[in-house]
Amino acid sequence: MTEEKLKDMLKEEIDKLLDKEWPELKFTNYPTPTNKHFHRTKIKNIEEIKKIKNYVLEKLGFIPVYIFLLKFGKFDYIGPYRNLEKGILLLYLLLSGKSLNYFKNENIFPYSTLQQLTQQFYVDKYKDLNDWLDKKLQNMFSNSKIRLLYANLYNPDNFKHITMYLDGHDT
Repeated sequence: MTEEKLKDMLKEEIDKLLDKEWPELKFTNYPTPTNKHFHRTKIKNIEEIKKIKNYVLEKLGFIPVYIFLLKFGKFDYIGPYRNLEKGILLLYLLLSGKSLNYFKNENIFPYSTLQQLTQQFYVDKYKDLNDWLDKKLQNMFSNSKIRLLYANLYNPDNFKHITMYLDGHDT
């Protein structure tokens, strides 16, 4: 098979993977949560949200945050704050390593609301989140056909059949 034909096949397989596993990148119909909580208060702003957004963006980039917020945005979470900003706040908690008490002490976000939000997300939605994440990690980056085509194109002649690297060291 010619190199050009292999490149075409590889591009076609990558396009299939993107269509199948990354439909979120072509979204036009964004998820809208069904409101289970009817807040009497107006939507409130989260203190220092710009700083928090910049931190999350700097650490992860646009695409992972976008994919996470699409998944997060399918559900209604407690509190009179914007759902997307609550999602960014959860990402900030994960990335910064700060505890819930940090937000309480710094008066950035109400402690009780944050506690309920983390309970809803990590406990109540655990199975849904876990299943979604497992599926994404198993399928969204590659498949055996893509690895074989790539190996055929770019591996040295005696290693056309190798599709992964094992790296280790002795202690």
